[in-house]
Amino acid sequence: MAPSALVALVVSGLPFLAAAAADNMLTLFGPASLDNEVSSTFLACVNATGVDYGVFVEDAGGAVVVPMDQRQLDVFTTDAPLMQCIEASNDAIYVSAESTAEISAVEKGAVSLDAATFEWLVSSGVTGKQAVGTRPAATPLTSKRGADAADITQTYSAYLDTTGKHCTDHDHHTYQEKECHGVRQQYKSSQFENTHGGSLHMEIWPHHDCKKGDSRAFVITGLTVGTCNGRDTYSWNGHY
Repeated sequence: MAPSALVALVVSGLPFLAAAAADNMLTLFGPASLDNEVSSTFLACVNATGVDYGVFVEDAGGAVVVPMDQRQLDVFTTDAPLMQCIEASNDAIYVSAESTAEISAVEKGAVSLDAATFEWLVSSGVTGKQAVGTRPAATPLTSKRGADAADITQTYSAYLDTTGKHCTDHDHHTYQEKECHGVRQQYKSSQFENTHGGSLHMEIWPHHDCKKGDSRAFVITGLTVGTCNGRDTYSWNGHY
């Protein structure tokens, strides 16, 4: 079955999204019990891509999908179906993708996705995700752009922290999508806001100029606040 046939999921956060938009508020997510149906559908979706992936679990409970061969991510071609799977389950599981160009899947502690089951995810500490509240958006909300305006660029917000891994220093910036952004200094953690109705696809690098390996890719649902990324970051790129 094609990945696109597996990505239709009903997420518990949708009622929050409608209320949040009305008040210039963004939905916040918090941990929840991992759902068997959602996680099993996600695993089936990734396996249906036909690409050889592995998965490991972060200390914070996020599942990270990686190529089993040693290579960079290509979220626009080879790994685009994977990102569709992540987008579909994004409101119910903490999940992202990561390059293996610099650190292999084995070194990251990944197991083949073929061997991953709901029971394995639970025993490994993967955390479910649910809407828990709202907070004001740093910039005004913008409605989802129509198909006839696909060439119009949008913005997103970023909170960048030089002090630690928990996104506590809220140095706020607004960035244009479809462009590489970065700084000379190292940010130790980052968090992004999606102030639009469509999904925001982000990729962050521990290198300058959005190049080289070890990038991480993830999706932020429309009108929500993304998860804190506790990893060294020098550059990033986002697109709707």
